[in-house]
Amino acid sequence: MRIPVGLVEEIDRLAEGRSRGAVITAALEEFIRVRRLVRAINQGRGLLSADQGVWQTDADVDRWVQTLRSGWEPPGR
Repeated sequence: MRIPVGLVEEIDRLAEGRSRGAVITAALEEFIRVRRLVRAINQGRGLLSADQGVWQTDADVDRWVQTLRSGWEPPGR
């Protein structure tokens, strides 16, 4: 398969100093990342439901998020 000429020209115009290969590689990596994320979300659908009594109120949700974040360190620390 060949990339249409118009698309190649647009890549070159918008590449901002990056090589065509670098732009295409970045686009493919993003495509794969998004597809994996969508797959994971779909596979996890229904695992966490509000009717389990965990998130009945906004305060319940806040408490759950704080607990989840309590062991998290931002990158670079």
